[in-house]
Amino acid sequence: MADPDKFRFSIDRGGTFTDIYAETPKGPKVLKLLSDNPDHYPDAPLEGIRRIIQEVSGRKTGGIPYDSIEWIRMGTTVATNALLERKGARTALIITKGFGDLLQIGKQNRPCIFDLKIIKPEPLYEAVVEINERVNPVQELTNTIPPQPNVNILRSPDRETVRHQLQALRQRGIESLAIALMHAHIFPDHELLVGQEAVKLGFQYISLSSEVMPRARLVDRGHTTCLDAYLNPLIQNYLKSFREGFAGGSAKKLEPEPEHVPEPVPEPEPVFESTPIPEPVPAPPTPPPPTMPEVMAEMLELTPDMVASEILSQPTARASVDVLSELAAKILDRRDMHVDAGSRDMTLEGIVREMLKPILREWLDRNLPYLIERLVKKEIDLMVNRAERLDLDDI
Repeated sequence: MADPDKFRFSIDRGGTFTDIYAETPKGPKVLKLLSDNPDHYPDAPLEGIRRIIQEVSGRKTGGIPYDSIEWIRMGTTVATNALLERKGARTALIITKGFGDLLQIGKQNRPCIFDLKIIKPEPLYEAVVEINERVNPVQELTNTIPPQPNVNILRSPDRETVRHQLQALRQRGIESLAIALMHAHIFPDHELLVGQEAVKLGFQYISLSSEVMPRARLVDRGHTTCLDAYLNPLIQNYLKSFREGFAGGSAKKLEPEPEHVPEPVPEPEPVFESTPIPEPVPAPPTPPPPTMPEVMAEMLELTPDMVASEILSQPTARASVDVLSELAAKILDRRDMHVDAGSRDMTLEGIVREMLKPILREWLDRNLPYLIERLVKKEIDLMVNRAERLDLDDI
């Protein structure tokens, strides 16, 4: 519940004006100031807070009494303006060796694909350092939820080499580092190693892609990390100067409070009721493979009885059931179908491998014209073409 004796400020600091709404012990107050007016005050939000407290309390003081403020909520365009005007920190990109130009190449997205003159924006970083490291993700199923990916370390960065590379950036006046290595979203160890060496060399602003945006896609992750490294020093310096404008309290008290994460509510234990266990239902029996008359009946549009009496009753044809199976397979394209060939259950293709060349020749001479007469019209050409391509010497 709000304390009626304290001040609460909501501030919108824009590029031109700063608007302040305050809840005070004597009612709400509204104030509008120029965001930049160095001849009269160093910072507009601080000046607005000071004026409102002074007006309500009647006390004239140089500093702002921290104890009289309950909270301050401020939105600012400091970072947005710095990005548009390209007034961010001097930044360097640290990336895996071989990918130094990856962010400049990007994804080839073009707002106007037919423009003859394409003007690409300049990168936010002014230097690139390639780290000789590489890891390879391993697609492996695990029992953890969510699954934890594994990696193969193909090459680890050498600390001494990294230290020399970062020292060269330090000598050039680089203020902020954007570290974005391949597959760092699942294996951040190499980024942490580079970050540790950067801290030892005195870098204050270090952005790790594994912390800024721990997601796949190095292009997106790299751009986001560069933006964070480019603007973070400016934002941190502004917040530091803003906190130093208060008297009677530590600057740390004005840092944003960590977001409260509620503890998970335990789920109620399931109540198991005694229910009868149903008896297992037996699986339906597997249907037997079709017999030779059934296969031929579908091919010739006859009944199985007619096939058995009119075709398989011939002595040569009955002795050549295997040959007839091959012929049916060529017409119906069912080489993998199981048929009942005598006393064995075999596929049509398996039967073909065991048939005899003399029987095939004799059977074709006697039965091929008889079968063609009973084929449906749409299959005649298919039957003739396959019969013409039949090479008896290769069977």
